[in-house]
Amino acid sequence: ALLFLICLNHEYFYNVVLRIYGFYAKTNINLSQNWNWTNTINKTIGIIQEDQSPLDHIPPLFAKSELQWKKNKHSIRFYSLFNDWKRVDEYSNNGSDNLNEATEDGNPRWWTLNVSYVAKISTTTTVQLALENILDVHYKTYSSAISSPGRNVIISLNSSF
Repeated sequence: ALLFLICLNHEYFYNVVLRIYGFYAKTNINLSQNWNWTNTINKTIGIIQEDQSPLDHIPPLFAKSELQWKKNKHSIRFYSLFNDWKRVDEYSNNGSDNLNEATEDGNPRWWTLNVSYVAKISTTTTVQLALENILDVHYKTYSSAISSPGRNVIISLNSSF
């Protein structure tokens, strides 16, 4: 199934006309009884109409691709996250986008490879083992002052009652 959405809005905020638009798309493909492939992509653009300058806090293009295997009480997910460039000329003129946290060219694109295994132990308990950022990429998510984690291992036990 494919979901594709385009929005075009004019909003009035402190007597300023803003234009916000973009798209979101998702595909979900059942490859077999046990395999599923899901992809999402999102892009938002925001412009202040008066001077055609970029609007604050508009993230760059973001995408995720995930291949999942499920059987009985086990599942394995292989997934990649992608964030495109946000160039300096796409930052707001008023400084609230944390340009000081970017490089001289802006916020660089990045992508990560990740894998996660989940086993359902009972109706209320699961155990998870994950390896994220397998290639140990250094990156910051848009508008963050903190570098994201390098290669990391997650071991968790989840229970609900």
